[in-house]
Amino acid sequence: MEESKKSPVDKLFTEIMGFCPNKSGTAYELLSTAAISLVLNKGAKHNQFLSGEEEETPFQIDGLIENKYMVEAKDYTIRNAKVGRDDLQKMEGALTALPQIEEGYFASATDFTKPASEYAESTEKNDRQTEIKTVNVRPSTKEDLKGRIQTIAINLEISYPDYSQTNTGFVFSNVEKRRMMQFIKKEYSEGEHTINTSMLYDENGREYLPVSEIFVKYKPHYSKEDKRISGIIPIDAYVRIKNELFKIDGVEYKDVPIITETETLYLKPQGEAKILIESKKLGINKLITDKEIKSQVEKIIENSKE
Repeated sequence: MEESKKSPVDKLFTEIMGFCPNKSGTAYELLSTAAISLVLNKGAKHNQFLSGEEEETPFQIDGLIENKYMVEAKDYTIRNAKVGRDDLQKMEGALTALPQIEEGYFASATDFTKPASEYAESTEKNDRQTEIKTVNVRPSTKEDLKGRIQTIAINLEISYPDYSQTNTGFVFSNVEKRRMMQFIKKEYSEGEHTINTSMLYDENGREYLPVSEIFVKYKPHYSKEDKRISGIIPIDAYVRIKNELFKIDGVEYKDVPIITETETLYLKPQGEAKILIESKKLGINKLITDKEIKSQVEKIIENSKE
């Protein structure tokens, strides 16, 4: 498209996408369908053709969202005119002939005349008509940024027990403790001995859980007010000394300090605000960034090839 014939919307599309469609109006059709489908969080296609129940000639649809929402888009920025009642009546004619369409969305880059807005409101009250919802989709300005939150700060407070600063021990029943001591006296000579108990086993002698991961798998409960915690984690497992298994009832931890750390995360929009979508009917007034709209337009173009 020649530069002199480009509308402000065409120029914005070129800035975001890196190219401009040759056909006049296509850029706005894609941008508005992308903006509306983003707000609805639904997939969409561009330039689709649907047949009515009686008409032989199919209707051209600017945007089709999930095969049941129709988007009509008009970019009147070059002549600086608002979308009029006639435009909406033409859309209603297509909607009447297409019972598979549940709702119609009319997007304007220049707002709507009062008669057009009143006509759209009347379609909501007429059971014989499919409702048309008017939506303003236009390039955003610096004024649109005023009064909006640009950055959200989230203060995180993270608390966790520091088990590295405490001693832990296995809990045995009295019977199992006596059996284990008798076994050690029998199997080991007098003096100090180191017994490797780095692994817990099940009743069949299969490896169950490394001791170092006990507090990862079994997380003791504690309150926000706790500074130190003590307790016993019940575990149905065994330790092995040589080839003999000894049942433990749990793991005891004492005086474990609770570490508290604070961190602030800053959430900012990805990209630069480029599109404003506003609709009283939909209850939206939202800025969309160049990255968001580009990604959605690319998806729509790809979906439209199917």
